[in-house]
Amino acid sequence: MSTGGFGQWFWYSDSGWVPFSDSLNTDIERGYKAKTARVKVDNERFVDLQQLLQRRYDDENKCRMVKREIKPSFDGCVVFLIGGFSRPDNDLIKLISDNGGLVAQFITHHVTIALCGTNPALSDLAEAHQLGIPVVTDDIVDDVVQNGFKNVDVKRFTVPVKAVAPLAPPNEPHCIEKGTKWSGVFTDSAGKMVPLELVVTMRHRLSGAFAGELKRPTWKNMKTRVRGTLQGANLKLEELALVSGGVSGKLPSFPVVFEGSLVDKQMKLTSMSDGACTLELTLLPAARGSTKTPLQMLAAGSAFEGSLTQISPISIEFHTGPLSVEGSLTLDGNAFPLSNVAETTNVVTFSHDMDGVQAIYTLTAHADGIRGTKTEGDVTANVKIDL
Repeated sequence: MSTGGFGQWFWYSDSGWVPFSDSLNTDIERGYKAKTARVKVDNERFVDLQQLLQRRYDDENKCRMVKREIKPSFDGCVVFLIGGFSRPDNDLIKLISDNGGLVAQFITHHVTIALCGTNPALSDLAEAHQLGIPVVTDDIVDDVVQNGFKNVDVKRFTVPVKAVAPLAPPNEPHCIEKGTKWSGVFTDSAGKMVPLELVVTMRHRLSGAFAGELKRPTWKNMKTRVRGTLQGANLKLEELALVSGGVSGKLPSFPVVFEGSLVDKQMKLTSMSDGACTLELTLLPAARGSTKTPLQMLAAGSAFEGSLTQISPISIEFHTGPLSVEGSLTLDGNAFPLSNVAETTNVVTFSHDMDGVQAIYTLTAHADGIRGTKTEGDVTANVKIDL
């Protein structure tokens, strides 16, 4: 008879299966795991755990069937990780998720428990206490996996309330808002720059915490899940897990923690594990509505400025209308006339020579700017120019 997992016990009535009460279920489950022969139900009945029957004390031949169903140990629990654990966050997240729990990115009234290590984030700790959420050590996870949350005495793992100052809302305006997009570069310890894109998907107004996805377009569109906190100008960003994409051999060891500042809508961060690695991101302007059609945007006198794969400054000026496109391109301060220009619907292709190498551009006009690619030899880069 296997004793693994957390079980919900039922007895068979005339109308079907009925679950035992929570207190009885706890007693029966403990007896089952301890391989006890029988567990008392009341003064008249007991559960025969060897035969899986509920019997009467006065006549053991009078019986009903009982059964045990495996339930996820964290079934119905929402867990928030405050941090400072002796084991990797990802190990805890996997253990909780594999056993039916949900790991929250923010502390809200929906959170069941908050896990706290030896060096927690004080802002998260204060908010958990303010919301009345039990703050417990991560030792509770192993106990819950073995016995089920309903059978665990949460008070045994509670962290004493510390004297933490109440949270003050972050200074407004807060530019890290849900839906905002950020663009920049990651510089590794060798000085190599990798373009980055950050999209903020969630933001908690009270604590200044936020979450989103960080994308590295040149690493097969690698996307990672990130979480951050902002208190004043102090910024912390954590890469938590891989979402999709990625290049073999270039995947970081999660979590990756960056700390730094947010000043004038620019994030400047340094890796806590390798001080030579830096991350810089700038808030992109919100897309503005336009009454122009894509082709009208390529009219004489129209001009666009932006960046090539977020690294090289680039601008394009169209001197004639969309049916006969001519113009010039400025890249890294060097001007080039456009050649081999071809236009179909709202797609423009052209090329220019730079140091004897021909670069071919394929661009499409959109309501908020120009998007496309630049191909130089066997290397292709993304071109993004906002209106």
